[in-house]
Amino acid sequence: MWNDSTSPPWSADYHVNINLQMNYWPAEQTNLDETTRPYDRYISAMVAPGAKTAREMYGARGWVVGNETNPFGFTGVHDWATAFWFPEAAAWTTQQLYDRYRFTRDVDYLRETAYPVIKGAAEFWLDFLHTDPRDGTLVVKVSLAARGDGGTGWSKAWKINFWARLLDGDHALKMLGEQIKTSTLDNLWGTHPPFQIDGNLGATSGVAEMLVQSRHDYVHVLPALPPAWRNGSFSGLRARGEVTVDATWKNGAADTITVHPGSTGPIRVKSGFIAGRYRVHDEKGHEVGPHRDGDTLTWNATAGKAYIIQNEAAIDVTAPAATAPDASFPVDVAVTAIRRRGERCPRPM
Repeated sequence: MWNDSTSPPWSADYHVNINLQMNYWPAEQTNLDETTRPYDRYISAMVAPGAKTAREMYGARGWVVGNETNPFGFTGVHDWATAFWFPEAAAWTTQQLYDRYRFTRDVDYLRETAYPVIKGAAEFWLDFLHTDPRDGTLVVKVSLAARGDGGTGWSKAWKINFWARLLDGDHALKMLGEQIKTSTLDNLWGTHPPFQIDGNLGATSGVAEMLVQSRHDYVHVLPALPPAWRNGSFSGLRARGEVTVDATWKNGAADTITVHPGSTGPIRVKSGFIAGRYRVHDEKGHEVGPHRDGDTLTWNATAGKAYIIQNEAAIDVTAPAATAPDASFPVDVAVTAIRRRGERCPRPM
């Protein structure tokens, strides 16, 4: 580790963009938790030099790192004239550690690895944040739409995730198409240029976000499914709360959802078809009587079991693609039973 964290022997050879966190976005979602250990070690290794930078450059407690670092523990400000000011990087990178805990519920990991790093990042901001005297806020919101759809590979990958989080599957798919057409080389490497893996891994995360989200206290299945993906399936995606999820969909609507809880306790599952007719049973066919609130089901789950939610009705809506403001237009709605009550799905894998 370089002794002087604020002024290392700078060279492009040592450059590591702090955007490396983006490379780990899909790790938990796609059930690759074991790949995050190097990230944990790397971020933890920046705490000591980052504390020196926080103390000497900012007069603050905790630790800090800028938009770039290197293998020698550089946590100061980049001497490249056009580099952006980014003291938020420590707080941003530690989100990945906390998210790993949310996915795994590993309390030992939280206590021994994640919490000490997160605590130091938070201490820096307790000393460094200042209230904007104009409106009393700490954050300025910038419209995603105002930024447009352009950008390099990693930028488009960000936007796939953004639009998925906004539950706009069409726009997320549009950005995925732009990523592949204009920001991916023939060998499937993401461009920056010449190459930046952030685009590949960030886009993978975006696809997972279109299929399963779990930022809140429920598992949202097919939250941003684009109409172009009319039929499909996935298995083995992970949700926060130590839950594995499988799903199939037909004609643009969920057909079956299977959740595999890793711990015993309440579980909440959200999906559009739950507002209609559905059935819930375990892997042995035993009925489960969940509480329904709109499109969300809640029940007490047992670790190691599989719970299957079946859609029992298909709803097909036909309406004009466009219409004038305040104009009336016809809408046809057809509701069709897609399975008989008591008809079982194939047993989950």
